[in-house]
Amino acid sequence: MRPKVALAGLALACGASLVWFLLQPEGNGPEEAIRPLAAAPPAPAARGAELAAGAAAAGGAEGAAAPTRTAAAAPAPASRERWRGELAGVAGRLAEVDGTPAPGLAVVLLELDARQLLAGDWERLGEAPPDLALDATRSDGEGRFVLDGARDGSFHALGIDLGGARATLRVIDQALHHRERTDLGDVVLAAYGVLVGRVVDPDGRPLAGARVRVAEVPEEVAATGIYEWRKETILSVGGREVVELPARLGRYADLLPVPTAYTGADGAFRLAGVPLTRVVGGVDRAGWAGIPIAPTEVAGGEQSLGELVLSRGRTIRGVVADTTGAPIAGVEVFAGALHEELGIGFLQPAGPTDGEGRFSLSGAPVAGPLVAVARHAPWEEWVSLAPPEEAGELRLVLPAAAPLTVRVRDEAGAPLPGARLGVRPMGPAEASSDVSSILSFVRGGALPAPAFHETEPGTLVCGALAPGTYEVEARVAGLAPGTARVMHAPEGTEVALTCAAGRSILVHVSDEATGEPVARARASVMQGGAPLVASPAVAWTDREGRATLGPFSAEAPEDGEGGGPWSGEPAVVLVEHPRYADRVVRLEEGASALEIAMASGGTLHGRIHCGGAPPTRSYMVILEYRDADGLEAILHVPRFARSDLAGSFRLSNLPAGEHRAEVYERFLAGDPLPFLRDEEEPVRVFAAEVEIRPGETAELEVDLTPTGMGPTGRILGTVRVDGRAVAGAEVRIWGNQRVELATDERGAFDTGEISVLDGLSIRIAGEVDVPGAGPRRRELHVEHVELEPGDVHEVALDLHSREVLVQVVEAGSGAPLEGARLDVTARGGRPYGNHPQMFLTDAAGEARVLLVQEGAHDLVISHADHLNLHGELEVPSDVPSRPRRYELGHAVPCAGRIVASGADRGEPRWVYLQIHGEGGSEAGESLDPENLAFDLPGLGPGAYRAQIWLDGQRGEEVPFELGPAGTRDLVLTFTPAEDR
Repeated sequence: MRPKVALAGLALACGASLVWFLLQPEGNGPEEAIRPLAAAPPAPAARGAELAAGAAAAGGAEGAAAPTRTAAAAPAPASRERWRGELAGVAGRLAEVDGTPAPGLAVVLLELDARQLLAGDWERLGEAPPDLALDATRSDGEGRFVLDGARDGSFHALGIDLGGARATLRVIDQALHHRERTDLGDVVLAAYGVLVGRVVDPDGRPLAGARVRVAEVPEEVAATGIYEWRKETILSVGGREVVELPARLGRYADLLPVPTAYTGADGAFRLAGVPLTRVVGGVDRAGWAGIPIAPTEVAGGEQSLGELVLSRGRTIRGVVADTTGAPIAGVEVFAGALHEELGIGFLQPAGPTDGEGRFSLSGAPVAGPLVAVARHAPWEEWVSLAPPEEAGELRLVLPAAAPLTVRVRDEAGAPLPGARLGVRPMGPAEASSDVSSILSFVRGGALPAPAFHETEPGTLVCGALAPGTYEVEARVAGLAPGTARVMHAPEGTEVALTCAAGRSILVHVSDEATGEPVARARASVMQGGAPLVASPAVAWTDREGRATLGPFSAEAPEDGEGGGPWSGEPAVVLVEHPRYADRVVRLEEGASALEIAMASGGTLHGRIHCGGAPPTRSYMVILEYRDADGLEAILHVPRFARSDLAGSFRLSNLPAGEHRAEVYERFLAGDPLPFLRDEEEPVRVFAAEVEIRPGETAELEVDLTPTGMGPTGRILGTVRVDGRAVAGAEVRIWGNQRVELATDERGAFDTGEISVLDGLSIRIAGEVDVPGAGPRRRELHVEHVELEPGDVHEVALDLHSREVLVQVVEAGSGAPLEGARLDVTARGGRPYGNHPQMFLTDAAGEARVLLVQEGAHDLVISHADHLNLHGELEVPSDVPSRPRRYELGHAVPCAGRIVASGADRGEPRWVYLQIHGEGGSEAGESLDPENLAFDLPGLGPGAYRAQIWLDGQRGEEVPFELGPAGTRDLVLTFTPAEDR
């Protein structure tokens, strides 16, 4: 596994764990467990009924009381109840950097694995979905905490003080073991500073309940206005598409792992937990336009941000009417403004409409086009209106609702009374943007259900449903569900759903070693679907180890064309129990029963030493399962372990087969978010293949040599150009370890001992004098080397600059072409690698091309309305270069549009066109997916081949010809290639 691959797993553990935390489907969740432990805002007058009096807010003004929302305790997921005492636990101690305890902070145990992809389906089947937040507590007076309920084959993290002033994440890089409680030791919190200030209105009056958040993120993040994201917020993309976040996303908006505080009655806040670095942030409050907090360098002690003034913003008013012009009361309305550059808006609730159909929202952003959206009910599509910037009263027209009649029948056509129906809109918000595509992974959960009345056995009518495209599902006990995609017409629609006998699988689960039945095992069917995977059946084994899966449909669900990436994979049955390694069995066509033997997982025990001596620090071990493919592969996330100071580590309950073990210098001791933001790569010091057998322990000896870095080597060198040492040249080395240094006044550099576990790429760049223009940065050297342990690789550069005078003129007239672009790349990738040097011609059509290596170079010349020229530039080694003259002929138009074959493809999100012609001429560009128009420069008359990519799928080549006059009406048809 390359370091980038390891970090992909890390990113999933950290960043994606947070995303899953916020985006998990409806059902039992961690909010009820966390909310009483986290700080909550004082109740603004407009929301007072929503909040109840409670404990003082951590991070509010000193002495100010902050109510907390009341919440009933949620029932635990079925797996935690059935597996009580079987799962893993953790204990630890929250500590400050000086070793003193950090008492009274909320601590939440978070878990992420691929089963979250099945959570929505399981909930629809009546199974409590797996939660990301497993357990929550508060550190005691000694900073200690105990948390339980974790699975050993998942990513885990601690959410600390989520929603509070010291909010942060810590990835658990130690191995967890079922039926054991792992001591994490001291979890050290970062040193912090304190930001204080006061939030007021434009008249200087204090604003209570304003939220203040800061984070160590790029300034561009805060500039998006994301601080306006609140509990009820939805997104508008481009003013056309509405992305409605899952309900739980808004509920956790106060629980992000960024320092958060709320103002008290005097408008004051005290944010005691800000990392000692450069932070940005924002202030928001319902009914007011939020403001960004400028970049602030946080030092120790207390710093004042002064008075932060919230603007009253703009007020959006409007009316919602039907197609006859009659106002509609009680309609849900959201409104806001689009970010002027990104085209994304955070919309806040502005409804429901009053008796005259009117709505109003104060505190809209002061800039950007206004947007309003409305709908009759949660199971209908949003209707959007993106009015001009200075629009007056807005007017939203909702289509008239029409009856939807659903006739539920069995396979023989007989009516089925008592069906349960669900309805979900399937409009463009499902697939027209990257944002909605990401959210579609977690939409899950039971389908919302409008009121249906059974007018006769098997016939159910919803009297009022807005026109649009819907998924309609019928469930009848003992039968497979019936589903259909329905185009609901303005005049009303009738649809027939068939609930067939479906397929049922009797599963018998036993212990492979003893043959005894395994009770309390969870069995579920997994099949490819959209967007990734789906589970049409889930059940628990009884005392005899038996469970019935189904009835379910044997066909995998699809959302539109193509389904998900695993839509062609055979369905499997996944069986889980904490005392055994997970078992995945392919579901053969026609099989009605499965005998599944569960084997105990294997164990990997390892010992790290440095030249025979114990290590002086802990290392991180990442274990990747290599013997899975298809649907099974997504279930096996990399496993983490951390060695102790004796060098020992252990991973248990591992699936049998080939694994790859990699040892890294520990890189997850602190907050992982800056690590991910900076895209750092940890140093890998060891890698080996390991065979794991059921119920056995594999031993792994890791010798890192006395350096503690594994195999090391050294790279040194000198850089000279035209006989002079180049001081300050940038030397960058990538491999298992990233090294950046500069040459000294002698032009020399020396990396010292660096890891050579992987190959190393070396790139050197420095300043070279350009006559008449002074120093210019140039790439001087690129190479890739494979070093053995102990090798010393020397780079001795003694380069000679060569200036080549190039003139570019128009063919025929000989007129000089100013602004022609020259891209020069050395043959074989040296010395410039894949990065061409770029030069522009002056008014005389001339460019002085300064190169530092003789030999052949590839040359591409381009200029508006002229043919692109592909040639070569030969640089002599021992004589001054003669001037070079190149003539560019006139190009002809090559413009038109692309059409996609098949009327049901839907609107594409990404389109790329590449043109190849005779003689090596080529051109390409990304297209606007809305109109699919193109206009390619630099082409002349001749025969060409067009290659089109649509949403990542390659199309068949399309041949065409350009005549002497070219064309602006070329139509290229996209047809999916057979080898997709």
